[in-house]
Amino acid sequence: MKPLMLTFAALALLVWMWSEYFRAIPNLQEAGVLNNFQVQNQAPVSAVFTVIDKRYYSAGQNLIRPTAPVAGGFQHLEYLSNMDVLLSPIERAAAIKNQTEWEQHGRCFTLKAKTGADAADLLSEQLLNLSMIAQNEQAANQLRKLKAGLAVQLYGHWASVQSAKTSAIFLPALGHANSARCKLFVLERIDVLGQ
Repeated sequence: MKPLMLTFAALALLVWMWSEYFRAIPNLQEAGVLNNFQVQNQAPVSAVFTVIDKRYYSAGQNLIRPTAPVAGGFQHLEYLSNMDVLLSPIERAAAIKNQTEWEQHGRCFTLKAKTGADAADLLSEQLLNLSMIAQNEQAANQLRKLKAGLAVQLYGHWASVQSAKTSAIFLPALGHANSARCKLFVLERIDVLGQ
């Protein structure tokens, strides 16, 4: 029984290490990304936030598939943006963590109040759910190291994305109640300001 427990512990450690340090995060300098997607930068953004949480995504939730393949049929948004980050204004972060729980469906968040429904609706208006698109490898590495609770300054642009092959526009939160708070964001860099 003890060897079996040690095997499971070692496997859990390997999975954790892979997700923290080795998971591929696509960036706009990779050939497969450039050949499959057209990204148009819109308004520039430089703002300070607290990271509430981050979530990884993969096409079809199959974690083995490549993240940035050569040009071809890989037309899922997850091959361009495989991480969402939930952000709040610094002054509201403690209230959001203490008063709400959150879940995510369709790349947009839903808050559930721990105390009353009104609090969740009010706090939802304070949050941003950004589907991150790394500008380069350095930005991808900064995303990988991002942790909940950090105060950060983000530099980048709001973005619109369409498939190079089909010209389909990607709208990650289409039809969601909080769709105005869920956006595509091209990340140039992150400055960590503290805990």
